[in-house]
Amino acid sequence: MNNSRAQDSEEKDVQQGEACLWKGFLSNTSPLTFNIFAKKNVTKVSLGSKHCAFLVDRNEIYCHGSGEFGQLGTGKLDDVTEKPILVRDLASENVIDVACGSNHTGVVCSDGGVFCWGDNSAAQCASDKGDKITRPQQVHITNPDGDDPLIMQITCGDRHVNVLSNTGEIWSWGTGHQLGLGTGNNPVIVPQRVEALKGRKVLSISSGNVHSLAIVQKNRAGRSPTRPDDVSYCSKCNQELFSVSDQSDTVIICDHNCPDEVNLRSTPAYSIDSLDVSSVATSACSLPTVKVSPYIKNDSTKKVLFEADEDAKSDDSEGTYTLEDTAKQAKSLEEGDDATDSGMVDDTDQSQSLSDDYDEKATTSFPKGKAAKEFLKKQLAVGKKKTLQRSTGKGQSEERIVSKLPQVLQKRFNNFLSTGSETASSFVSKYIQSASADSVYEVNYDDNSMEGSLSSSMDSMQHKAWIADVSPSADDMTLQTEVWSWGKGNLGQLGQGDLLDRIQPTLIKTLSAKNIIRVASGSAHSIVLSSSGQVYSWGSNNDGQLGHTGQLAPKRVKVPSNVPVWDIAAGTNHTLLLADGQSYQPEIYYIGRQPGLQELQSFIRPATPDKDAVKRRSTIPKGPTVKYVPRVKQPERLQFVRRLGWVRSIAAAGDQCACIVDKNSSGFVSILHEFASTERMFYQQLVTLKGQIFKSLLSTEFFKPLESSVYGPPLKEIADAFGVISNIVGRNSIQITAVVQNNQDLFDLSILSNYKESIEAFDRYGSYFANLTAIAVFQHIGTNLGEFLAKHDTLLNELVGEEEKQPNTVAAFHYVLLSPVKRIKEYSRLIGQIMQHFSHNTVEHSQLREVGSTWETLKNVIQIRLGDAEKTKAFWEGCPPKLAEQLKTPDRRIIRDSKTFTLNLASASRFSSNWFILFNDVLVHTQHGGKSGIAKPGGKDQSFSSHLSYPLATVWAEAVPDSDQAQETDTPSMKDNDTPKSSKNQTHAIQLNMPEASLLVSAPSSAHKKEWLWAINQAIDTILTNQKKEQKKDSTVPVITPPPAQQKTGVVPPLTRHGKHVFQSGSKYKDATYDGLWLSGKPHGKGIMVWPDGSKYTGKYILGLQQGHGMYIIPASEAGKSDYMYDGQWLEGKMHGAGILRYHNGDIYEGYFKENQRHGHGMLRCGSLTSSAPSVYIGEWVNDKRYGYGVMDDINRGEKYMGMWQDDYRHGNALVVTLDGVYYEGTFMHNKLSGVGLLVTEDGTCYEGELATGPTLNGKGVLRLPNGDFIEGTFTGLWGDGIKVNGNFNKAPLETPDSARVTSGQYVVEAENKWEEIFTHCKSTLGCHDKIVPSPHKAWEAVAVALSAGKRGQLANSNDVQSKEGAGSIDRLERIPVYDMDTISDEDYVAIQNYLEKAFEVALHPLGQLVASLVDVYRATYVGIGANRILLTYAVSEIKSYVTRLYKILRILFPGLPSEETEVKPSQSPTRENPYGYSSMHGYAGMQLSPVEKNDEKKLHITSAGLLHPVLLPRLYPPLFTLYALQNENLDDKYWERILRLNKQSDIALMAYLGVNLKFWLFDDSAVSTTKKTLSETKDECYTDAVETLQQISTTFSPSEKLRILRQTFETINQSVENSLKEEHMWSMDDLFPMFQYVVVRARIRHLGSEIHLVDDLMEPHLANGELGLMFTTLKACYFQIQNEKVAF
Repeated sequence: MNNSRAQDSEEKDVQQGEACLWKGFLSNTSPLTFNIFAKKNVTKVSLGSKHCAFLVDRNEIYCHGSGEFGQLGTGKLDDVTEKPILVRDLASENVIDVACGSNHTGVVCSDGGVFCWGDNSAAQCASDKGDKITRPQQVHITNPDGDDPLIMQITCGDRHVNVLSNTGEIWSWGTGHQLGLGTGNNPVIVPQRVEALKGRKVLSISSGNVHSLAIVQKNRAGRSPTRPDDVSYCSKCNQELFSVSDQSDTVIICDHNCPDEVNLRSTPAYSIDSLDVSSVATSACSLPTVKVSPYIKNDSTKKVLFEADEDAKSDDSEGTYTLEDTAKQAKSLEEGDDATDSGMVDDTDQSQSLSDDYDEKATTSFPKGKAAKEFLKKQLAVGKKKTLQRSTGKGQSEERIVSKLPQVLQKRFNNFLSTGSETASSFVSKYIQSASADSVYEVNYDDNSMEGSLSSSMDSMQHKAWIADVSPSADDMTLQTEVWSWGKGNLGQLGQGDLLDRIQPTLIKTLSAKNIIRVASGSAHSIVLSSSGQVYSWGSNNDGQLGHTGQLAPKRVKVPSNVPVWDIAAGTNHTLLLADGQSYQPEIYYIGRQPGLQELQSFIRPATPDKDAVKRRSTIPKGPTVKYVPRVKQPERLQFVRRLGWVRSIAAAGDQCACIVDKNSSGFVSILHEFASTERMFYQQLVTLKGQIFKSLLSTEFFKPLESSVYGPPLKEIADAFGVISNIVGRNSIQITAVVQNNQDLFDLSILSNYKESIEAFDRYGSYFANLTAIAVFQHIGTNLGEFLAKHDTLLNELVGEEEKQPNTVAAFHYVLLSPVKRIKEYSRLIGQIMQHFSHNTVEHSQLREVGSTWETLKNVIQIRLGDAEKTKAFWEGCPPKLAEQLKTPDRRIIRDSKTFTLNLASASRFSSNWFILFNDVLVHTQHGGKSGIAKPGGKDQSFSSHLSYPLATVWAEAVPDSDQAQETDTPSMKDNDTPKSSKNQTHAIQLNMPEASLLVSAPSSAHKKEWLWAINQAIDTILTNQKKEQKKDSTVPVITPPPAQQKTGVVPPLTRHGKHVFQSGSKYKDATYDGLWLSGKPHGKGIMVWPDGSKYTGKYILGLQQGHGMYIIPASEAGKSDYMYDGQWLEGKMHGAGILRYHNGDIYEGYFKENQRHGHGMLRCGSLTSSAPSVYIGEWVNDKRYGYGVMDDINRGEKYMGMWQDDYRHGNALVVTLDGVYYEGTFMHNKLSGVGLLVTEDGTCYEGELATGPTLNGKGVLRLPNGDFIEGTFTGLWGDGIKVNGNFNKAPLETPDSARVTSGQYVVEAENKWEEIFTHCKSTLGCHDKIVPSPHKAWEAVAVALSAGKRGQLANSNDVQSKEGAGSIDRLERIPVYDMDTISDEDYVAIQNYLEKAFEVALHPLGQLVASLVDVYRATYVGIGANRILLTYAVSEIKSYVTRLYKILRILFPGLPSEETEVKPSQSPTRENPYGYSSMHGYAGMQLSPVEKNDEKKLHITSAGLLHPVLLPRLYPPLFTLYALQNENLDDKYWERILRLNKQSDIALMAYLGVNLKFWLFDDSAVSTTKKTLSETKDECYTDAVETLQQISTTFSPSEKLRILRQTFETINQSVENSLKEEHMWSMDDLFPMFQYVVVRARIRHLGSEIHLVDDLMEPHLANGELGLMFTTLKACYFQIQNEKVAF
């Protein structure tokens, strides 16, 4: 941590680390220090077997000690015994971590580089340059699968090195199983990744001599659920989940450890090795004790020596004592004094492993050969004896454990049991007893015990759900860790419960719920540290270094006074623990063996005295003051440590010890240690309380009655909040410890950098605790759960402490639950003290001041809440029990009531009693109508017959002026038989408005009125403010401070607010629930109304009625039906305006409504294609009936009706087209066709006469055949089924007079009368009503209002990208063009066209909505069945009608537009009409225009067609051109057949055939040579530009655009010729026509005839004459020529 930001006065002393080295645990040891580090800050010390390394704050490395393997990095093999020396080869490197192996050293640099030196006999240095590397050599770590890893941490063992990358991957090299690579004893020189942990995130690593440990973050998402018992194989590796093997007279049952899936089973492994070796007492005492020595250097060879120590008892002495003389010391060595330190505390923790049930002393290793067999027999005999003594007999039978095994094992296991072997029976009995014990006594100090299995009495699934809720969040993985081990396991150092080796990392299951945060590896033992400060150890215990009896699995080390441990270290045969001491100053505890006296006295004594080398030597006084013992088996406090200062970290290796002490004596270091120490103690208290009190409370049978009561939910809530705080505090304790150890910057603490998270958690806990207080939960627990509290009396008193001892268990429980609230005050104080060490006007000081003030504010707020809770508690105690039972909720607080502060109902009778109670969330009105009068205020015997609760969010309080006549009260559901008092002339009155009710209340004085009005409004405002913060999900803490008294008259809650209410009265909203905005007791704004039957309205309200956009849904009552749903506009509670309605039968109406009825333009889709009567109607509606012009597709009958309607009947002129191509028109009366009509078939047959429905020929008429013959007479019969004819047959005359020609359209609706409602709606939107045309300014205001409303609705109803893009399109229309010009210039004309293009694209624009509706009806009319060539005339007329009527609407917006045909001379700049200017082709002889015509050509004609065709026709073009193609099908086919034949010819042949002048035969010689064809074979090489230009005529839509393409084609031909001739050319028709005909042939336009007819029908009249007219005439002539001229080839 870089604390250089502290004050200048302390900057030089802030956390200056000093390294101290020593051996053993004698009380008067004087550690070794070095003057060379006097002005340096030592940040880390690492020890090897005979050397050490120091990392200082300048990222430099110093080494000291033995250098016989080159481990000092000096380039020599000499020892260094005077002072540490700098490793100069690393001077240019920025070293961030250092680690010492037994005889080698490694470092990590900030860039991820790794350097190693020293012993390389087992490839420890990843080098092939010899067994000894005397200088740092870089280790190259490469990743073949991607980027090279960035290394962050290094650890070294005896023969290997492990490093950890920033991505959580381990890379290893060296020799042995401890690499985790599965390479055995083969050296690994090139670093390799430990693949077994791939996909997991490793947090920390540690290396022992021959084993390795790693902390891995839990990967919950990757775990598979527990498999059923009948599954026998692992899904990952297909190995058996259980294995059974027979070895002589024993059976070994082991479960499966899969590297990829470690939690398949929770059953422990059972083998000979896994039996508790500590349980042999007297049976094993006669055997030699086998102990393990570490790797010892002997003639440069390392090996493990197993030595039998016949004098084992003499080494069992424990403890360190100060005696009077050394004679007693020698005597105690001979007698083997086993006395213990009287200061040690015996922690009766029942959560330990199975060996805690036994009191026998243990050995740590396993005998071999015959000794092993004898040992096993005695072990099993003892086990059987103890099992028989302890077994209860119930639920512990052999059948019980056998039934839990898979079927594949049961037979083999039963065979094993059936042998009658006493050993087998004893083994199984012991297992059953042990398993049973585990299930009951799991786990006392489990850091994550809320996640563990419940006790055997816990059988309620609801309780399990509650426990899961209290568990820490899965997202907070700070403390969710696992420990994995691998390497040699011959001494149990892997913690797997056996002595087997593991060549790959294997999970230590017993630590999965311990939240391990630190690991340390000794030579052959391991220790870990949990987040709550608990230490677990396992492995070799030959010198008691485990701190408990020998174990093959992790077991907790009992530390004196249960103080939290926050750092650990392990040597060869000893262990160091760093824990909190008195006055928050750290203490070091020692466990295990210490060196002999002679070695201690000569510890690193230099050969030649050097004053500057060693500051203090580690010495042992010669006087008779110290008793020497070889080992201590329980944690022994090192008394000399307190003299050193504030210890920040410890280290150990071999028989050496080291620590780093802060030299700073200022208050900054002490306050950091106090902060860290108190946070660790607080976290330990939280873990204990959570794991034992809350878990037991929520799982006990006593809690079941509370679940459904008012007391259950708040207990669950506070347990949940307690778990969250536990996680936060645990993370804080880890981080502040890292700050103390100089591993993290102070301002990276989450409590500073992300303090809002902690503030919110503690604030929430404070609220929950206040809830418990308000409803007297603690008193209730004391009354109903006394037995539960009695079971935890000892633990609660321990948590409280002697100084704060409480009178009873309930008070103790209350005290410990209050500890998080008290911790808030400590946070404020500690942060304030830290702030004092930073200069003012600095960022750090400001940040600390902000955080500290926030904690101080929270402390004050919670104090206010607790005061309110006590006040509420007192109120409930004095409230009538029945009323309290109905009103009491945990979060409800009393503000005032009318018994204390008088408030009367204005209209109350003489014999009624009214009591008003103002809570923080509701206003309660209770009423009693007793005949004996009103009971005394405050009397507990008073009862109230009824009460009403009004949520404050929907209460409006308003002062009534005394001069006004008060309003009569309306109190629903409260009947009073007495005549109410007159409410007139009431003084000091307050009007209360609520949904469905209103109250008029009066106070005794003006002051009381103001008090009540302020209190009500303040409570309303508070609850509304909190609601807003919840809706916004604001991360800031809702701090509520009491307003000052002078503001009591100024609190005015917003009139419009959000609230929720269930309607009770008999209105249409009865029993419905409304959640939304309100105004004075009525829904007003957006909201949701839900009825009990599932009906739902979502939308806007105005004063209690639906108005604006809304969606109303009525769910289907029968299966197979659809929901009734309306989505659209509302007015005064009724459907009114545009909307979409879906009926229960599936029919859908989309259009306009008026007063809940379909009215205006709309489309109705009835049924689906598979239904009995599918149809689609689009047209006009009046009062829910079809009325006016409309088009109906009868899909079932295959016909389309286009005509008038009246009262849902076909009534009036209409035409019908059928799927068979039959067309008929006539007059309908009430759905029936009658009178004279016209019928035309697809082949041209035509009937004109009397028609009936069907169509049926019914009377006189004339039937004309396609060849011109006709029959005149009487006809009877349905067309298509046979017709009876009575008449005369006539041949076609040579010339048909006009009177005899059949003209269609006599009985159809005129185009001007179609879709009038669409145009009327657009006009009304612009402000046209009753033929009154608004001013342009008013019309544009209406456009702006429509766009603004549409934009708001679009953004509010959807957040998708499409809606945002639509809003962007509206933004482009907000700028209104100039519209008030008197005359239109060419710039104005272009600006209007650009605006219309944008407006037509936006459906929310009135013009865009109009065009969209026109497009819909046009396509509905002429697509599908309506695609009949006979309808072309009507389609063209309809487009012309659209243009005319739309142009009239445009003239409202742009009054400067002429009525029609006004001429405006444009500038020569390009326009949409003439983008290439107005210059004509040069010459053009034979087609010269007169001067009048030329002037006419240059004038700009503003017409409706010229303005609207370019923007309207592209939308209508597909159905329109389809009709043209059908109409001209025969002519186009004939033309196309000739085009195909002509295009088979070469260019020369074609031009010769067409008579093109030879001088216009233009060939590109280079093109011809490239194609390697002769001129006679060349095709499509002449006039290609003109051909391509003419082909574009099919890609344009309006006649003007097509004529422009035609002009460009002629210009391109002319340009090509002039370029060839290199002179201007005067065209004659004789030259131009063949030339243009050639271009037309080569253009191959498939439907040229349709294109020509479209232009001819829709072309503006002024274009028919002039240059464009001549060009168009030429095109028509070419088409006619190609169609009719005979082709000679």
